[in-house]
Amino acid sequence: MSTVIRDNGDMMKTLHLYNKNTTSLQKNMSKITSGLRIAGAGDDPSTFAVSERMREQVRSIDQANVNVQNDTSLIKVAEAAIATTIEVIQTLKARAVNSASDHNTEADRAIIQREVTNLLEAIDGNSQVATFNGIRLLDGSQSAEGLNFHIGGEVNFSVNLKLDDMSAKGLGLDALDLSTREGAQKALGVDDGTGKYVNYKTVTDADGNTTKIFGLLDTALNKALEEQTKLGAMEERLGFTRENLNSISENTQSAISQLVDVDYAKEMTSYVKFNILSQATEYMLSQMNQNAMKTLDLLAPVQ
Repeated sequence: MSTVIRDNGDMMKTLHLYNKNTTSLQKNMSKITSGLRIAGAGDDPSTFAVSERMREQVRSIDQANVNVQNDTSLIKVAEAAIATTIEVIQTLKARAVNSASDHNTEADRAIIQREVTNLLEAIDGNSQVATFNGIRLLDGSQSAEGLNFHIGGEVNFSVNLKLDDMSAKGLGLDALDLSTREGAQKALGVDDGTGKYVNYKTVTDADGNTTKIFGLLDTALNKALEEQTKLGAMEERLGFTRENLNSISENTQSAISQLVDVDYAKEMTSYVKFNILSQATEYMLSQMNQNAMKTLDLLAPVQ
């Protein structure tokens, strides 16, 4: 009787299954521990590319949101300075009303004018110290080209804000003189053409457009209020933009999550499956090795 030693094809097939199950098990463990169904391009190339483009979009939007916050802070600095300037102009108007009355002597009006000089210097100071990150806001340097606020993730998502000169000269108050009654009247009103001062006069241009012309102080006050209103409108716009950017970022991140995040229930089921298969094939390999050792026992010399 002869003994035939066959090839190890069955063992190699079982080893192949063992390696396959082990590889699948490792992939399941990686997904479960990382929380990602797609951790790299090798998992799903097309979906990975889509998710990475969406991640880039989220980062750009989040940076735009930071821009909006910084732009809003800049506007608040300018608003605060203009609010102070408006208070000064209101004080100047009260002094003009005082100077317009003849109960004041020349000496009294001279004292009022000294106060006016200090108040005008305060307005100039406001226009100089209103800075953000070293950028002067109200000295007239931003009145031509203005400031560009980039508030989106693409190249064309920007708005421009021009800031007028809020100095005494820019407001037309550099020539304010309350040392005389006539100077006070000029500050409070405007010459109607007959030598009398009125609150305002209406001028009509060649095209039929009418414009109201006010005195020095009302003109300055209206300009300051218009600038403050412009800043308030821009701040409100940035507030809506920030809400929109937050919404886009949240929804895009949710979409990315749906693309790449792991389904734990599914992966745990798969993990248990391949864990059992891996242990089963490992046991079969062990049994095959024992059978091979029994064949070697037949070849062992008799003692």
